[in-house]
Amino acid sequence: MTTQFYPLSILRSTVVRGLSLLVMATLASACGEPSDDAVELTPTVGSQYAGLNKATTTKVQFRYQGVLEEPQTLCLAIAGFEPVAMNRTPSKFTLFVRLPLPGDFTYHYFASDTSDCTNVGGDVWPGPAESMVTAGFNVPLETGCAPRAGGGSQVNVTIDGPLSPTYTGTEACPAPAIARVLIYAQDFVEPPTASQTVCVEVEGEGVTALSELNGRYRYYVEGVDFDSTRDYRFFVSGTPSCSTIVREVYPTDATVAVEGFIESACTRPAAAADELWYTLSVDAAGAATPGSVGACERFDAEAKQVANHSDGDTDVADELGTAIATFGDRVLVGADRSDRFNRYGGAAYVYRQDVSGWVQEAVLNPVSAAEWDRLGAAVALSEDTAAVGLWQRAPAGAVAVFERTGTTWAESVLLTPPDGQTRDGFGERLAIDGDHLVVGAYQADRGANADEGAAYIYENDGGWQHAVTLSRSGTAGASHRFGFSVAIDGDVAVVGAPGEGSGAVYVYRQGAGGWAEEARLVAPDGVAVGAFGTSVDVDGTRIAAGSIGGAGLVVIYEFDGTSWASTAVVESATSGATGRFGDSLSLEADTLAVGAFRSSITASRAGSVHVFTLAGGIWGGEQVFTAADSDAGDRYGLAVDLHFGRLVVTGPRDDEAGTNSGAFYVYE
Repeated sequence: MTTQFYPLSILRSTVVRGLSLLVMATLASACGEPSDDAVELTPTVGSQYAGLNKATTTKVQFRYQGVLEEPQTLCLAIAGFEPVAMNRTPSKFTLFVRLPLPGDFTYHYFASDTSDCTNVGGDVWPGPAESMVTAGFNVPLETGCAPRAGGGSQVNVTIDGPLSPTYTGTEACPAPAIARVLIYAQDFVEPPTASQTVCVEVEGEGVTALSELNGRYRYYVEGVDFDSTRDYRFFVSGTPSCSTIVREVYPTDATVAVEGFIESACTRPAAAADELWYTLSVDAAGAATPGSVGACERFDAEAKQVANHSDGDTDVADELGTAIATFGDRVLVGADRSDRFNRYGGAAYVYRQDVSGWVQEAVLNPVSAAEWDRLGAAVALSEDTAAVGLWQRAPAGAVAVFERTGTTWAESVLLTPPDGQTRDGFGERLAIDGDHLVVGAYQADRGANADEGAAYIYENDGGWQHAVTLSRSGTAGASHRFGFSVAIDGDVAVVGAPGEGSGAVYVYRQGAGGWAEEARLVAPDGVAVGAFGTSVDVDGTRIAAGSIGGAGLVVIYEFDGTSWASTAVVESATSGATGRFGDSLSLEADTLAVGAFRSSITASRAGSVHVFTLAGGIWGGEQVFTAADSDAGDRYGLAVDLHFGRLVVTGPRDDEAGTNSGAFYVYE
């Protein structure tokens, strides 16, 4: 099947999440010499730090998550030291440095057009109130200033020791009276020809030719007053100077942004009226919003992928797509009924997007693979690590961890529970974030309580090791199924227990004393649920929890710095009463994707996925996805994942390569 893939929209998909400072090592006197992967900062001339050496410093990690215009370098400037470039990954910027602790430090980030930070550009900040510091065990501490886009104030932080950093000062960082606004577009409905120039006309700015980079067009509008609006439009010209207008063009993806503030503009139909303009607004706080009319199509361009076997296997009943995970330009998909290696041993496939499209990079299978392992019922993926569950591996289940070097994947460790019993189902649920892996075992017995469930956190500190076994508050009981769903983001882990009454969700936070339960979440009063906590996800200060009772629903919770509170209930108008809406979900910033694998919109139980966006405080704009080639019983939507504006959906009973062979679909 020939498929068309479109370039990943970085600005559409990147959402500012804040910056954090993590002190990742304990003092050498307490826990030994730190590792050697930290940067030795160069003191400035005359600095008080001129005499520093490795023996008097401690390894500290800086991490920044936000938007940076390509191909600029993000630089970290700490007072008393020369600026240094941050390491760029698909999701964030990180850097380990050595600092003398305890100490007081002033730092800020700036953008540079040189890789060594010799050219100092403008300061780079996350959004308001998203500056925070965490330390040692990722304990969130007091927020310092709340820098706005373009703010020139620096952040002061006091680090008394490796476990106690605090901000000094509580004032908001100043923001300028005018904003620098980025206008960005890609994927035009009717693309320009090779001889045409893409142009933008901005009110008060005139007409400018746009340069193209990786299929994306960008233009910066300088000096936009706060609390003001500007109109703009795109057109193609037959001349490089944009002196003639051939026709207007309408992108399927348009964005306006004030530095780190991202808001999506609206899709324009091919038959849009002449002289139809976009409107960008910059509010009094410096945030940019599109004032355009029309519906926004956040995802488009379906692309279908099936397993590529070279051994003659027909893929019959493999059910490729029992689980899915995506990170950057890679997708990890499980097929837990595959007999490619062993009867029902399962398999997991890594696909990578390159200039030619999607290619199968690896097939993951542990050295100890055996029949009935059912590898691939759960998968988790980070930048260089893939975790794959073998939930039927005797006696309690297992998780195989693979590490990537270039395009080569190799098994690094096989994890088993420290207190495993027979048929715990350890590894049937997985979630990973950086060096933290959460494993659910919802069939684990606790004493006489069958299927009470358990969840385990493993940490990678030179090797994956068991860190803690999570337990829920309250009296243990049978069939609570704690660990049926798991999620993690930074220092927050979420575990669902859908069998506890009508269901509950538990939130854990990593502090100086380790992981501790922070909240028990249940459905809001008056909201009827069943098996609440069947699915969960967490992104920053927001949690989504699914219920499959009735027609199904998803409850959104927000953290205000002190406690979690429900802020919205999301339901589908189209999935149907028996669609199992909420059985799977994925949350990324202001976008929520929810699977309904038994919905019958196109065919009986063919399945569907429903995408909602948060706008004006309301989760709405339901966009319904079904497979273009859907058939009855495909289970499209059994697993979903959002990452960097990409939506991936599985249909494990699609028949493309044989009965129930399975497939997955990618939307950009």
